[in-house]
Amino acid sequence: MTNPLSTRIAHRYGSKRGMLRTQWYRLLYLLGFYQKYQRVDWAGVKRLVFVCKGNICRSAFGEAVAKAKGISAASFGIDTIDDAPANATAIEVAHEKGIDLTSHRTRQISGYKYQEGDLLLAMEPWQASILEDQFGKNTQITLLGIWAEVKLPHLGDPFNTSLEYFQRCFSLISANVSSISSRF
Repeated sequence: MTNPLSTRIAHRYGSKRGMLRTQWYRLLYLLGFYQKYQRVDWAGVKRLVFVCKGNICRSAFGEAVAKAKGISAASFGIDTIDDAPANATAIEVAHEKGIDLTSHRTRQISGYKYQEGDLLLAMEPWQASILEDQFGKNTQITLLGIWAEVKLPHLGDPFNTSLEYFQRCFSLISANVSSISSRF
């Protein structure tokens, strides 16, 4: 018999570790630790660049959602290889949401070429820190999860989690991309 609390945690956060990270980073956000990521010059944004760890789930989906809204977008992974397909579950869940990830191929962040007007959107605070170290403090960097009604600076990786968490994660990404798209 499965524990209803464990099932709820798996569906909402992916895992117990995901729940703890989400709550920890949300607390840090509420205490003001991520205020710098709220300072975006929206008038200067021309392209959204989504960044996650592997570029097979979250950033790939974010890019596809933005492009479906007619927004110039790209995506990269911090720890990936070039030219791998999107995750099979990501393709399935994206399809449920009217987004096609079948032609997506991964790209390493080392291949990213800055364009004036880029806004880099990290899925987790550690990724934003890496982007700051790699591209400098003058590059516009933010956390994707802080732009919708529910502020979640940590959008945990759905890779190897439940289908329900994949669906929740992709819904959160969609909500944040929609909120951002109305700002520029």
